[in-house]
Amino acid sequence: MASVHVFGWCEGFDKIGMNHLLREATDCRLIEAKRLVDALLDGQSFVVEIDDVVAFCASATLLGASCSPENSIQE
Repeated sequence: MASVHVFGWCEGFDKIGMNHLLREATDCRLIEAKRLVDALLDGQSFVVEIDDVVAFCASATLLGASCSPENSIQE
């Protein structure tokens, strides 16, 4: 797994689509996905662990989110 830093959004951001993407990519519950998206809309950023970073970033970008892969250290 690798980390993705989600740090912003642009006009037209698809909040519901981002909730679905987070739930699918991270197996988190709806309440956690909603909390992350609401935090993003409030100007906060977050990091999530994702299996397919490229696909997640591409999908998130299409939804109007700004994100980038992060280096992760696995033990």
